[in-house]
This record gives sequence, C-alpha cells and structure tokens, in this order.
Amino acid sequence: MAPQIRRSSPRRSLVFAAVPVIAALSVSCTGCSTPSAPLDDVAATEATPFALPENTSPKSDAGPEATVTVSATVGQPPTSDVSDFEVAPLSTAGASASLPPVSVAPSAADDYDPVTAKLAAAIAAKDLDSAQDAVAQGADLEAKDSYGRSALMRALVNNDEAMALRLLSWGADPNNPDDFQDTAFLRSSATGKVPVLRSAIEHGANLHDTNRMGSTALLVASENGEVEAVRLLLQHDVAVNHVNDLGWTALHEAIVLGQGSSNYVSIVRLLLLAGADPTIRDRTGHNALELAEEWGQTQIEQAIRSAAR
Repeated sequence: MAPQIRRSSPRRSLVFAAVPVIAALSVSCTGCSTPSAPLDDVAATEATPFALPENTSPKSDAGPEATVTVSATVGQPPTSDVSDFEVAPLSTAGASASLPPVSVAPSAADDYDPVTAKLAAAIAAKDLDSAQDAVAQGADLEAKDSYGRSALMRALVNNDEAMALRLLSWGADPNNPDDFQDTAFLRSSATGKVPVLRSAIEHGANLHDTNRMGSTALLVASENGEVEAVRLLLQHDVAVNHVNDLGWTALHEAIVLGQGSSNYVSIVRLLLLAGADPTIRDRTGHNALELAEEWGQTQIEQAIRSAAR
C-alpha cells in the first residue's frame, strides 16, 4: 500500500496556533497550587499536550500541579485586566471568534467559620474521617474559597474521587459554579472521573449546563478523549449536536483536537451512533467529513461515510 500523504494547509497551522489560547481560556482547570504562582504546564489528557502561556490562570491551594482542559464556556467571567483574545475556528483561513477575558486573581480571601475550616483542611489532606466529622458538626458544604470553589470542587481539584463521592452523598451541589463558571459536573466529565460523573448525575446535575464558552459536559469529555464519560453521558438526555460559543460541536472537537488517536476514533463512533450530525458546519463552512479529510484521519472518515449510508 502506498504511504499516505497528509495535506498541509494554512488552516492547519491556524488551528495549532489557536489551541493554546483556548486552553488558556478554559474554565476547567483540573488542578491548581499556590495563588501567587503561574501555571507551570497544561495537559487536558495525554492526547492533548498543549502548552499554556505563562501567567494566564490562577492557582489554588489544592495541589502541586495544575492541568487545564481545552474547553469552552459561556457567561460573564470575573472582572479582569486581561485583554480579549481572538481565536480562529477549527477550520478557517481568517474568521475569528472573540472570547471574554480570564480572571487572573482570586475574587476574595478564604473566609470560613471554624467547622467549615476544618472541612477545608480535611479536603486538602484527603482525610475522609475528619471531613465526615466536620460535616456532622455542621460544616458548610457550599462555602467557597478565594476562587469560588465549593468543597466538592476543591476535592476534584485535589484529584480525590473518594472525597468527591462522599461529599455528593452528603448533599454537595454538583451544579455550584466557581469563579470561572465551571462546575463539579463539568469538571468530572472533562477529567474522565466517571464514578463522580455518574454520582453527580444521580444527585441532580444539570445535563444541559455549559461552561464559560458554551461547552456542555459532552463537549468537554469529547475534546479530552474521555471515552467512558462520553459513553455515560450519551445514556442520558444530552444534546449531541450542541454548538458552543465558538461554533464547534463535540464531533468537530473530537476530530481536530484528537488528531485521529484511538480514543477519539471511539468517541466519534459513539457520537455518530447517538445521532451526531456530521453535516453541521463550523463557522467557515467545514463539516466533520471535510475536517477529517483535511487532517488525514482515515478511520474517522470511514466512520462518517458509513454513518451517512
């Protein structure tokens, strides 16, 4: 078989230029450390190792490393001195979409009563017993830290699924947004924490909630290659053809951000089986098949052509 020749185009270079900026604007920061230091690196998953520009997002006191998902949200962000960015659509030779600025400073100092402070310390230490004691003593599950994160969000930032599951069982709200309009439901989807995602749904997660650039849980799971999160969400009443504020569907993002890797091929197939429409075009008129062809993703091309028969 003759070797495949992958085509190059101005659109391809524009996409790679846009992705780090999208990452910088993401609200799904999946881990953070001290507020005074800039993010050191970004990794939505191993499939999307895009570097984040320095000094673009705050850190919290929740963990040693910070990772950011390449995702998009809706709504007004916190006040910021950061200038607006212009980001090109996935396939474009010139059109752009304005994004709102990102806050680089905490909105307030942590201010907890003693029992809630005990809960915060237990979450930081991953101490389930102390957390249970604090909750039994009346700790406020929804009290927020300086970045607007509730106890549940801090547990997820701390990569502590056991704590997150326990907090949900104690009544923590999966829809409580932080200062970046991210929620525990959206975050657990973006990071592939399927047990937490399932529990969040069972405890009343808003399946149609969007993050700061209009992306649903299905979009953030799709763009990060989280196959099982996508599979779970598609078992519920989610909008498979939702278009975010940048004009992209889950199918568009899985194709371009996934670069044809196996997880993303699986996600594309799941989306198509669930009724994803491959004829939806991005802001410059390119549909899913054209994107797959442009990026040389033959398996995805075949999947789309088979779904169209």
